[in-house]
Amino acid sequence: MSEQTQVIFATAIFLITYAVIVSEKIHRTVAALVGAALLALTGIINPEEAVHAIDFNTIGLLVGMMI
Repeated sequence: MSEQTQVIFATAIFLITYAVIVSEKIHRTVAALVGAALLALTGIINPEEAVHAIDFNTIGLLVGMMI
């Protein structure tokens, strides 16, 4: 898959995921995980890049606020 095709496909996945979240048809967590899984399964982002994209400081802050 060419780089331009990957960009178009990733943009389409993002926009569809965003539309599903805004419409509240599916829970936003499920929509976000499905969108991320689609990006990983299609090879647009590999698992190493996905792990490096996680901001663990933000996750720690959210966990701290929930506790």
